[in-house]
Amino acid sequence: MSAPLAFESQSTWYEAQAKRQPIQEPLSGSVETDVCIVGAGLAGLFLAKELTERHRSALIFEARRIGAGASGRHGGFCSPGWACRGPQIEERVGLVKAKALFNLSREGYQMVKDVLTTADVTCTSGILHPSTYSNADGLLRMLERMDKDFGYQLEFLETDTVKDLLDTPKYYQAWRDPKGFHFDALALCLLLREALQKRGYRSMKKP
Repeated sequence: MSAPLAFESQSTWYEAQAKRQPIQEPLSGSVETDVCIVGAGLAGLFLAKELTERHRSALIFEARRIGAGASGRHGGFCSPGWACRGPQIEERVGLVKAKALFNLSREGYQMVKDVLTTADVTCTSGILHPSTYSNADGLLRMLERMDKDFGYQLEFLETDTVKDLLDTPKYYQAWRDPKGFHFDALALCLLLREALQKRGYRSMKKP
């Protein structure tokens, strides 16, 4: 684990909205566990959640606070898919593998959504992807392939609509994912921690 970084002293909007985190007690003595997880970010917390559901024990070591790094500070946008759209991935690995990868991302999307629905966490629906150049035909082809090949429907927005929404002439057409949403990144980390505690997990420890 790395030493505390300079940004830890820089408060974020997420942190300002969150409940104060309890002090993490250092681990003392010997502890037996099936799995030792280093880092209480999203990857570590979701792994611990999956282990509890499979009746496996785990201990999470965290040098700072829950979600202190990128997991509690990122943009908070969640939608199925990867940095490259499905058609782009298909060109690299073929349709069968591209569909398998897309379905895997849908599982991750649903995992996040399921956790957020267990508590009163405000999410903003819809993610807009505006283009910085005119590309209506290209966007429409991409949306058609996402629907036909991946079974996922996206919305197309004309330039005038985008300019009205964003109040700027800098963008042209856009596509919108109505199932995507924005959430409080740190709140998700803390929800996962609370869920683990309810399942009988001990408080997170730091070495």
